[in-house]
Amino acid sequence: MNISTNPLANLGRLLAFLAFACTSTARASIVESGHSAIWFDPARDGEGLTLQVLDDERAVLAIFTFDEAGGQRWLLDLGRIVREGDDEFIEFPTLTATRGAQFGEDFDPSDVVREVVGQATLRFTDCDRGTLVYTAYGQTQTIQIQRLTRTMGAGCGPINGVLGAPIRSYAGESGSWFDTSHDGEGFMLQWLAQDEAVVVWYTYDSQGRQYWLFGSGGRREGNKIVFPLLHSARGGRFGADFDPADVQLVEWGRLELDLDCSEGGVSYTSVLPEFGSGTQTLTRLLQLQRPGCPSVNPKLTDLYTIEVTEFPIAPGTPMDGNFILAQSVANDGTVAAIVRTSSNNKLLRRRPGASDWEVLSGPDLSAQPFAMIAPQGDLILANLHAPRQPVFFRAGVRESVSGLIYDESYVTGASENLHFVLGNGRTTGDPALYPWIWNEARGQVNLPVNSETRGSEPRAASNEGNIVVGYRIVPNCGPQGCVVAGTAGVRWADQGPAQFLRDSIGRDLGGATACSADCRIVFGADSLIEGSVSQAYYWMSPTQSGYLGVLDGVIEDQFGSSYYIADVAADGSLAVGRYNVLGRTVGNAIQVASGGLIWTQNTGLLPINELLDEINQPLDWDEMAAVSVSSDGRWILLQGEKGSGAQARPKAAALRLEPRIDSP
Repeated sequence: MNISTNPLANLGRLLAFLAFACTSTARASIVESGHSAIWFDPARDGEGLTLQVLDDERAVLAIFTFDEAGGQRWLLDLGRIVREGDDEFIEFPTLTATRGAQFGEDFDPSDVVREVVGQATLRFTDCDRGTLVYTAYGQTQTIQIQRLTRTMGAGCGPINGVLGAPIRSYAGESGSWFDTSHDGEGFMLQWLAQDEAVVVWYTYDSQGRQYWLFGSGGRREGNKIVFPLLHSARGGRFGADFDPADVQLVEWGRLELDLDCSEGGVSYTSVLPEFGSGTQTLTRLLQLQRPGCPSVNPKLTDLYTIEVTEFPIAPGTPMDGNFILAQSVANDGTVAAIVRTSSNNKLLRRRPGASDWEVLSGPDLSAQPFAMIAPQGDLILANLHAPRQPVFFRAGVRESVSGLIYDESYVTGASENLHFVLGNGRTTGDPALYPWIWNEARGQVNLPVNSETRGSEPRAASNEGNIVVGYRIVPNCGPQGCVVAGTAGVRWADQGPAQFLRDSIGRDLGGATACSADCRIVFGADSLIEGSVSQAYYWMSPTQSGYLGVLDGVIEDQFGSSYYIADVAADGSLAVGRYNVLGRTVGNAIQVASGGLIWTQNTGLLPINELLDEINQPLDWDEMAAVSVSSDGRWILLQGEKGSGAQARPKAAALRLEPRIDSP
């Protein structure tokens, strides 16, 4: 027998995962499907509760704890979700304890004695915190609980899903299971967001006393869910006498589940002789409100109500100053745009509800369009034409940038808060371009490069400026000269040298084009998968990365490009960009056109045209790209064209995403 003094030794990685995956927002007390989880009070480490939300009216609570002598105890009840004005909570009026049955083959349901021992009320402060108040065995306790697990596909934020944790078809196996010949004991199974499972087995020992077992780290192996090691526990005391230092975990043995949506089986082998080994035939007892079984990924329209606003652009050409290119959108829907003139560009701004565009600058911006707006909408970064250098517009007033070391500085990106500006620079007489980073305190500083990363273009930085990502063009040179073979993703961290980005098995990743506000999550484009299929990607660490999938009809252009991620929300949960498809026929040639895309972990890749058709708000454009998403992920800016050649007319629109109250 192996005893552990750390009562949640197997759950440390869950807490580390949740620190990244969970973001709480204070709100009125409500009960959501995503509250189906395991909860605990960190001050009472070693006991906890499982909650299963069944529908809008009912939920099941099971408290796993200890008795007054240090033995195990579990209390169970089917509760009612109560609504009083804007407040919601769950009442459990008949907390029930059981006793009398024997473990394993000697189990007889007629031996089970059920006794109502108390009552409980459960309220949630937000998605990740709540309060349990219960009275049982002569004690009343108020326990501040925190989320310990997050059920795959159940909801309760983050609305776009947990990056790197797709919703699997078997997510709906979460719930309660029992053997009909063992009425009075059963299993609570939960598939977690990171594709691991936990199980709690509420059962009895050979003396008819309540006994509970806990298993984490369950993995799917073929059709089975395998838990290599379950633990029991002992030593804690009920109620006010509980001390987490008293709790000891005892290694119990192995458990395997084989389930479909309604039935299955379990086999177990204990290392404790009194439990031995055996099997049971299982039937589903409880189905969670979410996810369904089999689980189906939500559509974006399940998560948000979506409104489309197309911005009127007067007919024009590049020669008459009405060729408007939408560039960036703020959290309030303010849009920054560039209007092309015959030689240079002007900076435009459009506020929500405005009838027309507001001109912020004369025709003195760079011929290479660039404009980026801060989340609050009060600051815009652009590129001047002469001298070639960055310039800010704050409240519509131009602000010069000091501390530049290059004669020419081309802006290529910035941090989400615009505190750090990125670009390439060169001096007179030297044609080489060098990557740099600028902020007000330090001025313009070179980003370190070597022979392999010289010429890299920085595209995005963290709001602290400690991480920068971008790309280097990869040439393919032969007897006839060099052509562009693709791009390679690069990353600078803590002022160190640039490092190439590679996926979790060491394959080179394509150019990095966007990152979250802390640059912990990087997005990029056009990495070859298995040598043939090009996909966009996300990268979180050398061991944690993934690919965004493929869309029907996507083709490569002359540079071998298929997908481009243009921007990402501050939390890294929603990315936008474009993909290449066959476009218009000009003469005997078929041109490459672009379509806009949205990606979240919950929905996967989504062509924006299909989304617009679904909500009956199509845009009659020939080309489209999603060029920007607001920091909060609620506005998506679209840029496109109608017509071809000299008759092409620019188009611009914004999608407003409003989260549904009942969204997963």
